[in-house]
Amino acid sequence: MTDTTDTPATTDTLDTTDAASTAGSAERAGPKGTTAVPAAALPAQSRHPAPVGYGPPGLLERLGSAAFARINHSREWWELPGPVALLNIRVLRDDLRRQNLYDTFGAGGERPRRATPALAPFRSYDGSGYDPSDTDMGKVGTRLDRNAPLHMVFPDSDDDLMTPSPREISRQLLARKSFTPAPTLNLLAAAWIQFQNHGWANHGDNEEAEPFTVPIAADDDWAGGCPMRVNRTRPDPVSHTGPDAPPTYENTVTHWWDGSQIYGSDEERCRSLRTGEHGHLILRQGRLPSDPRPGMACLDHTGMNSDYWTGLSLLHTLFAKEHNAICDQIRSHHPTWDDERLFHTARLVNTALMAKIHTVEWTRASSTRPCCTAR
Repeated sequence: MTDTTDTPATTDTLDTTDAASTAGSAERAGPKGTTAVPAAALPAQSRHPAPVGYGPPGLLERLGSAAFARINHSREWWELPGPVALLNIRVLRDDLRRQNLYDTFGAGGERPRRATPALAPFRSYDGSGYDPSDTDMGKVGTRLDRNAPLHMVFPDSDDDLMTPSPREISRQLLARKSFTPAPTLNLLAAAWIQFQNHGWANHGDNEEAEPFTVPIAADDDWAGGCPMRVNRTRPDPVSHTGPDAPPTYENTVTHWWDGSQIYGSDEERCRSLRTGEHGHLILRQGRLPSDPRPGMACLDHTGMNSDYWTGLSLLHTLFAKEHNAICDQIRSHHPTWDDERLFHTARLVNTALMAKIHTVEWTRASSTRPCCTAR
């Protein structure tokens, strides 16, 4: 999963007091469409000054990195005493940010970075306004960063990509010769990680470029000899202005862990999923409604339904029901809260529940590494 620090140039201006920012009670916001929430009305942490960008390591950081690199040759971080293990994780995180996350900002066409005037008390609809130093960080429509230096991410030609054939590599190296059981997992684990990925990143559909055609060997039993065609990744719709920049790619959903696969990545989509009463999402006879788009009635109407199947439908429905149950529980303690405040508060709780399941349960079940299974 990559982060983003890049923002496409658009003519719209960011309203830092959209319904996600102003959601809830009169103590935090006035009627919809009013001016920004006063800083004094926000939680204290929302008024901290913007931090300096992530720069090169200092002397202590370099010493810590070198020391733990030496220690980790013989002892992994989870084998160390608690406080030392936490420091080791901190150093590993900083090393990964410097050596495995490369900023695509600067290719051209971006909107200049701007500090967030005040951090919102709730999730915004489009993922903006969370980072104190860059209000567009993680917003829908911003570019994905890369995990390799930019000079290494220029694409190969089609001929080089298909030599040798990816299909032949999969047949020779990856094909299952016999059934291999997964002792700690079932199909729900695959549904879960796809469910989470749909809330983090999506390139959108590429309906213009000709798909790749993968060479098929004469003895291949692929689909009766039909061509194997793979869609190309949708290119960044914002044109570069910088010279010699590698391709960049736009995220069509919010980058954050904010449940956007359930709630959508823009206000219009989100409101179409809501009843408008008691903070609830729409459910009909216990199921999500059908997608209203022509020819899409077989899909659920939800925040993100690309590559949809039964496993995803199960999880989308489950967490929509959980959202409504959270709303009811909150409302029983706060009967004066309006629809907007109930909705956004329940979204925070529901998203935290998903993060807890992913980190504490799914990750432990998906790996037998000691760092994941130790209690």
